[in-house]
Amino acid sequence: KQWYQRRVRGDVRGCMRSVRDTLKTAPVLVNLPKFNSAGELVGVVGSDTCSETLTETVETLAVLDEDLEDLYLHHDCEIDRIPRDYISRCARKLINQGRVTPVCVGSGLVGVGIQECLQLIIDYLPSPLATVTKLPPVLQDSVCGVVFKSSLDLNRGVLCQSRIYSGSLKPRSKVMNLRTKVVEHVSNLFLIDADKLMPEEECGTGGITVISGCKQLRTGDVFVAASLADKIHDLDDLVQSNSTLKQTMSHGNPLFFCIVEA
Repeated sequence: KQWYQRRVRGDVRGCMRSVRDTLKTAPVLVNLPKFNSAGELVGVVGSDTCSETLTETVETLAVLDEDLEDLYLHHDCEIDRIPRDYISRCARKLINQGRVTPVCVGSGLVGVGIQECLQLIIDYLPSPLATVTKLPPVLQDSVCGVVFKSSLDLNRGVLCQSRIYSGSLKPRSKVMNLRTKVVEHVSNLFLIDADKLMPEEECGTGGITVISGCKQLRTGDVFVAASLADKIHDLDDLVQSNSTLKQTMSHGNPLFFCIVEA
């Protein structure tokens, strides 16, 4: 039975290989696509409904977790004898450690798998309230943020979706890119509302905003207040000595470089 490919562009196995090869991580499949007789995606089902997929998941986790490996071998590799909640706890631990990447299938175009993806985030990813961001003292009382996604808008130019680690960012302010050491001007800030961008006057610590006007900011870049340019003498040492900044500025190559629309 073809679970994994009913369409040329619907190769789940291919996506798993891409995640493994590009991000250099161990992917685990959380759910599976469900198709009707016409080959159309109509829903998703949990990976625990397919013994083959569940076995692959447990074996992937067992390689990284000795306790699960011992339990798996103790039960003679019989998946049904391992409690599902134990597997989930093990998966959550490894995901939070960054050793495993969950893969959730679905389609935003037809509205399939969206709720399951949101539930995955709630169940497996750490709460922002429980995450402590440790920044160098020189950055704690000033603006510091990271760009987690950049895109090109025909009217507004480069748009940078960013999270503010500390301080407060406002339109018409200046920031310095720690990667390029260049000071850039923030033209406007926007709040994302589905597919709309709503102007906002300020974004504080922990907030998510869209920045326009910064031409050289890219995904993974960390920016700080331009006023710190004279206070930070060695930016490279500052980044390398701080685990938060170092991890943020280290990311894999993009999965694709551009999209051409007719």
